[in-house]
Amino acid sequence: MKKIWIIGLHEFRIRVRSKWFLISTFGLPIIIISLSLVSGYVAGSGIGSSVKHYGVLDETGIYGKSVAADLEQQYKDGEEGLY
Repeated sequence: MKKIWIIGLHEFRIRVRSKWFLISTFGLPIIIISLSLVSGYVAGSGIGSSVKHYGVLDETGIYGKSVAADLEQQYKDGEEGLY
């Protein structure tokens, strides 16, 4: 039984000293934390969430009033529609 522990300890020491063990132990958590911080910054900074303006050119007069009414509606949570 003592020989098994000696062999196991030897294998453990060899594996812990390897380059890939150190990279996976310290490098991957740093990469995961940095990706989380970057995604949180991008989500909080408003990048990609700018207000977009659209124009409706209705020369027939059919859609203009219904589009304007839809844009001016008030939602259930009290927030007004986009206009």
